[in-house]
Amino acid sequence: MPADPALLWERAVTASERGRPVAAVRLLERALTQDPSPDLRVRILISLAHARAESAGVGEGLTELDRAAPGPSSGASALVLGLWYGQRGLLLLRAGRLAEAAVDLDHAAELIGPGSPVDLARVLLNRGVLAMGAADLERAEADFGRCLAVAEGAGLHVHAAKAGANLAYLAHLRGDVPRALRLLDDATPALAAESPVLGAVAALDRARALAAAGLLTESAAALDAAIPVLGRARLVQDQAEAELTAAEVARLHDDVRRARRLAARAQARFARRGASGWAAVAGLEVLRADLAALPGRRAVARAERAADGAAALERRLADLGLTEEGRTARLLRVQALLAAGRTAEATSAAGGWAAVTDRSRLATRMLAHETRANLAAATGRSAVAQRLRAAGLRDLATFQSRLGSLDLATAATAVGADLARAGLAEALRSGRTTAVLAWSERVRATSSRLPPVRGSADPAVVAALARLRILRETERSERLAGAPHDPRRAAAIRDLQQEVTRLTWHHRAPDRAVRATSLEDVRAVLADATLVSLVITDGVVRALTVTGSRARLVPVAAASDVRETVLRVRADLDVLAGRLPARMRGTVLSSLRRGLGSLDALTAGAAGGDGPVVVVPAGLSAQVPWPMLPSLTGRAVSVVPSATWWVDRVTGPGATVGAGTGVGGTAGVRGTAAGDRVQGAEVFVAGPDVPRGAAEVTASAGPGATVLTGSAATTRQVLAAMEGAAVLHVAAHGSHEADNPLFSSLVLTDGALFGHDLESVAALPRHVVLSACETGLASIRTGDEALGMTAAFLHGGARTVVGSVGRVGDEVAEQVAVAHHRGVRSGLPPAAALAAALGEADDVAPLVCFGAGW
Repeated sequence: MPADPALLWERAVTASERGRPVAAVRLLERALTQDPSPDLRVRILISLAHARAESAGVGEGLTELDRAAPGPSSGASALVLGLWYGQRGLLLLRAGRLAEAAVDLDHAAELIGPGSPVDLARVLLNRGVLAMGAADLERAEADFGRCLAVAEGAGLHVHAAKAGANLAYLAHLRGDVPRALRLLDDATPALAAESPVLGAVAALDRARALAAAGLLTESAAALDAAIPVLGRARLVQDQAEAELTAAEVARLHDDVRRARRLAARAQARFARRGASGWAAVAGLEVLRADLAALPGRRAVARAERAADGAAALERRLADLGLTEEGRTARLLRVQALLAAGRTAEATSAAGGWAAVTDRSRLATRMLAHETRANLAAATGRSAVAQRLRAAGLRDLATFQSRLGSLDLATAATAVGADLARAGLAEALRSGRTTAVLAWSERVRATSSRLPPVRGSADPAVVAALARLRILRETERSERLAGAPHDPRRAAAIRDLQQEVTRLTWHHRAPDRAVRATSLEDVRAVLADATLVSLVITDGVVRALTVTGSRARLVPVAAASDVRETVLRVRADLDVLAGRLPARMRGTVLSSLRRGLGSLDALTAGAAGGDGPVVVVPAGLSAQVPWPMLPSLTGRAVSVVPSATWWVDRVTGPGATVGAGTGVGGTAGVRGTAAGDRVQGAEVFVAGPDVPRGAAEVTASAGPGATVLTGSAATTRQVLAAMEGAAVLHVAAHGSHEADNPLFSSLVLTDGALFGHDLESVAALPRHVVLSACETGLASIRTGDEALGMTAAFLHGGARTVVGSVGRVGDEVAEQVAVAHHRGVRSGLPPAAALAAALGEADDVAPLVCFGAGW
């Protein structure tokens, strides 16, 4: 029975748009046998060309399209002629023949016009993609914006979503990651609802944006989900693009072998399709993997081959009009020549790299900074190399300063890891303490120099956190009751955590950051305190100790030994928090003392005095119970994200550092001036199932304090009460989530209060005491970026947070809390008050004062 060719064509178009090109080919071939009209025949052949290009390669598609070319006697309408030009422009774009593609797409837009919105939307999408490839971002945005308006006006929801996704990719290219992720989240539901394939394409765009921001694990997860879907649909182009992005992520994860394998696979797919431009771009990633693997056997010979390959790629990319990628090839060629020892040729090849500008992509700019610095170092200009590396990190800091999410800001540090490592290594080789401090601050906890985004109270985030709270509390209750694990609830919790994280990535921050501090800045505010700043390079922990009169750098321990000892000390502390037989307790205490004695080496030059100490930890030393170390017992100790953060806090409003009378073994810490006191509203909270929680907060609270216990200790009431308070004390069960640190939590009556919840508070308390286990722990990312409950409070504006780096017994927690608050009210700064309180305690308590403790 004859079939309607128009219906077959419509079904084929739908199949093609949903990522099923093979099915589309079958339907279109059948439609051609049903005697279609001249106009419809051309439309069918145009669609067939597209489907063959997707399933068999661009060359096959162009051949098919030539068969469909409307001749003078074809009687084809202007619209159909426009469709033919539009399809040819798309295939030429896929083939990397950009100049020809631009001409055809311009013809298509003129011929189609507003009378056929769906066809015009397709042409505008493709022309926008072409403009992006040519780095004409303004024209790309104009085409995508016009496409969005046309599609929304005609009710074309999928085309509108595609335009939104492309605007997201444009934002990614411009370095505006929050906008890119927000636009993708807006577009993805419509695309995923249309077909899993379109959802996978959106996941690819998300992965690109996440990789650019340094969120490599999240990017890899998105790609792992997308690549199989694209492969099953035989969308070779999109599959290869996803593999190419996965190669970049693997390289940034230092998995060079996987990176090269994926990039080579993508390059082969592009080549088979005839997508020569994409094949050349994939060749760049192969080259980068080869350069990353250079140390080893026959390095010089391999570097020379890489240099030749880079030169050929540069010429090929220039011929294709891929300007940005051509710049990357030039930079990689210089890197390869330097690795081969051909410095003069590298200098000559570097002549054209001034074309890398502020408008270039962040990845290209960072590669340019690194390459220029390497060339300067190779030609004996180490000071110039350091200035160039510093400029690169300033460029990265500007990028980070636009990220309103603490999660994004900390992850982005990974983008500049190579520059940071090289700069710090050169500073250490110089042996100059001024250079070492400057570079350790440039590379350390850069997020601590960024302004927080406060009081956002995003309704979607608040609602998702409320749902998450309910699920987590239900899970906790069932665990306490001995119920079996519920995998469906666990999956729902993971999904909600991902939703909250995704929503916070949309937040944009003010474009400003605090400059990294200098040795002179630190000395100006130290008085008789000592700063101990730790750095880890080449497996060795070094301590830079600074006083008002001197600075010295000494190696103190192997990083592996420190890690092992910290883990052993934490295990001992956890055991001691429970009830033990006397003999066993004595054994564990002896083990703990040995561990603390070993870790005392980390204090280096601070061991000789009795004044206050500022500690800037590195790596796992952030989990050391610093006030318990033998040389620091009884002294005011503040653990800070960076010296820059500390100097900024103590020289700002409410500064408390200066010479004065020592109080309670804390020489140099003032304790009498009214400006030093923590004054204002006090809030004391006791969570559920803490045997002495209510007694602790009642005994610790001062006159007029707000005390929330029992049914009053809900997340809503606690968040409202802490707004603008001077002191917040929470006695509750707490947990640190290593994999999702901003979901570290304090358990309140209605469930968990998460680190993410703090973003809704416009003014966090100045002094926070978290009398809960593990609240002082943090997950450490590249650049000693710490994430956890304490970090969330400090980044949000709190000056000090007292938290625990291990389990704490209920009795000693209450004893220390009461004594600590008594000391603060008497005028002692928080770090001094904690030191005095720990000195009075009957048992060990791994409590640490984080932040500007005096």
